[in-house]
Amino acid sequence: MSNAITHRLSAEGADPVLLTGVNDSNLTELERVTGVRASLRGDQVMLAGELEAVERAARVASAMIDIARVGEALTPEDVRRLVSEGAA
Repeated sequence: MSNAITHRLSAEGADPVLLTGVNDSNLTELERVTGVRASLRGDQVMLAGELEAVERAARVASAMIDIARVGEALTPEDVRRLVSEGAA
C-alpha cells in the first residue's frame, strides 16, 4: 500500500531565486536528500512522495522558505546542513 501524497507550502514573500538556487540546485538537493519531488509553482513549494519523506522534506523546505524570506541566499550545502541539524 502506497502512502504517496502531495503537500504545498506557501513561499509568499520569499525570493524564488534565493529559495530555489541556481538552476533549481537547492530543490534538486532537497529531492536528493529526502527522496521527494520538489518544485516551485507560483508562490508555493510543492512536495510529492511517500508520507514520511514528504513530512521530512516539509520541515526542511519550511526552514529554506524562512531563510529566503529574510533575503539570504541558500546553497545546496545549506540544504544538507538543515537536514543534518534536524530540520528534517
